[in-house]
Amino acid sequence: MAANLDVLPNPQGTRRCFRLPNAALRASRGIGAGPSQVAALLVVAILLLLGAFSTTLGSRRTSTAVGSNSPASGGPPVLSADVGSAPALGANNSSCSWTSLLHTVTVTSGSASGPAPWAVNWTVTVSGGTAPYNITSLPGDGSRLFGATVSHTFVLPATYDVRIWIVDSSTPCRAGGTDLGVYAWGSGGADPAHFNVTPTTGTVPMTVAYTVNVTGAPAGATYAWWCLPNDGFGVETQTGTSANCTFYQNGTSDASLLVSYPDGLEFWTGYAPTVNITGPSALTLSVTPTYTASPAYVTAWVNTTNASQLPPGYHLWGQVITPCGATMPVYSVSLNRPTLVGPFLFNSSCEVWGSSGYQVDGWLNDGTNETVLGLGQTVWVAPGSGATFDPVIALSITPSNGTAPLNVTFGVAATGGTSPYTLRLGIVGAGPTLANGSRLPAYFFNVSGWNGSSTTPVREFTVVGSWSIVAEVTDAHGNQSWSLGAVETVLPPSAPTLQASAQLAGAGAASSTSISFLGDVTGGTLPYSIQWAFGDGTFGSSIAGGVVTHVFPGPGTYVVRLSVRDAHGALATASVSAVVAASPAGGSPPVGFLPLWAWLAVALLAAAFIFEERMRRRKRRMRAEGARLVGRMAADSAYALREGSFEG
Repeated sequence: MAANLDVLPNPQGTRRCFRLPNAALRASRGIGAGPSQVAALLVVAILLLLGAFSTTLGSRRTSTAVGSNSPASGGPPVLSADVGSAPALGANNSSCSWTSLLHTVTVTSGSASGPAPWAVNWTVTVSGGTAPYNITSLPGDGSRLFGATVSHTFVLPATYDVRIWIVDSSTPCRAGGTDLGVYAWGSGGADPAHFNVTPTTGTVPMTVAYTVNVTGAPAGATYAWWCLPNDGFGVETQTGTSANCTFYQNGTSDASLLVSYPDGLEFWTGYAPTVNITGPSALTLSVTPTYTASPAYVTAWVNTTNASQLPPGYHLWGQVITPCGATMPVYSVSLNRPTLVGPFLFNSSCEVWGSSGYQVDGWLNDGTNETVLGLGQTVWVAPGSGATFDPVIALSITPSNGTAPLNVTFGVAATGGTSPYTLRLGIVGAGPTLANGSRLPAYFFNVSGWNGSSTTPVREFTVVGSWSIVAEVTDAHGNQSWSLGAVETVLPPSAPTLQASAQLAGAGAASSTSISFLGDVTGGTLPYSIQWAFGDGTFGSSIAGGVVTHVFPGPGTYVVRLSVRDAHGALATASVSAVVAASPAGGSPPVGFLPLWAWLAVALLAAAFIFEERMRRRKRRMRAEGARLVGRMAADSAYALREGSFEG
């Protein structure tokens, strides 16, 4: 085994000396004082001095918690008020009520008819409602004219329906309307149509062929025909310059013709020559009675007289149209026998201007469901003694104004119409929004099956504002009536401004994390709602002038906030700072408790001693290795000396 030896010259020439390797020399040295131990002791000494100094500073504190009202300048706390709001009371002028504004239209120059271009002057006179009036005339040629006195020239030959609209200045507004007919004829004169009618006499059923030539008709004109049986309804038939009408009604019948421009403007309308038809009619309508007082039952019969007169696949049907346009149930049969169309109970919510006319219709259709004959009879229904058609609402609001919060009693009763009723009370404009931007009422009371006797629901209005209240009553037949009222609430006239303050309620124990706070409230209106936010994610409540105690999770500075809201919704806030110290003033830490700097010192000492122990073990291993190398080199040296003596 080779050894790492340095051979040195022997000054005597008889021996060789050997120098140990550096590692062996280092391992053969003893262990001295470690520099890491000295460094660790210095760090511990510095930490001990810092800990003593911080303890001295802590002993100068007089409390474990320090409080101050915000703002930091030490002044009164910053307050804020947030008073609730409600929908404002106001009229909705988005639409006007249709009423009987009295008006007359007078043509002041010339006449309403003449050759085109034809100038017409007219004046609109209005009475009733509230002046001034907004008057708009629509001549029918795409123009729009304003004012009570109008002058206009109608250029094209045509039949014009001048629509005149009147709106007054009341709130909500009221409106009325009327029509003025103007005829400006063309080159064919006032009657440009030339008819050919074949035949002109006959018996039921009778088919008549019509052809027409209209002088001066515009290019692309359209033609529309109506067959008009005697005492019957017009039945729309073919288009074009010719048409055929089959009449199932005896008497004098004719046909009407409408000639229009391609854009729909009427060029001319009139009647063809009449024809005379004999024999029994194919359809009869019997209505009993035709004049009565409401409420009343009316019976109507539709009948056919001769099956040979009827169109193939015919059927009959009847209907009743109320004065407000609603259609009552329709009865339809396909039998050649008297057909009962009624009886119907005539009692309409539209009857507000005395007698009202109900239209009873009977119809005869062919196999294609095309109406070939229609008969009508008007039944006049007058209000009976004490009869009312709409429910009448009596609404009272007590009190209608006052300081918030305000309990309001709504007294509602209903008469007229037909019980039982449905009653709803709501706040106007506070409900869902419709597609046109208007808002429905927000209903807060709803009862069905109500007999109309006085009921007194109560609602509390907690915030300041103004509201429009609607009472809506619907009777058993769907007739409705409404009544409006108002509620207004205000702040008490002498109520002072709501203010709040927060402060510490005395000092806690030296090392305690439990701190008490005092909240004080002035002004506003009782009762108060008092809430605390302790700055550590938890919350609490107290009474005005009361003390609330909170245990904080550990040392630190916490901003504690106080929020106060009064009975009117006004809000005031304040805040106070709470500092929880790491240790009490001037005392010793409790058993089992060491400050952070002490734990750090212990950790450094432990690390230093662990390092020194590892160095000691390493040096022992190196010392043993050095001794082993020395022994080995000594053996090698002896061997070398022996070999040299033999050589000598």
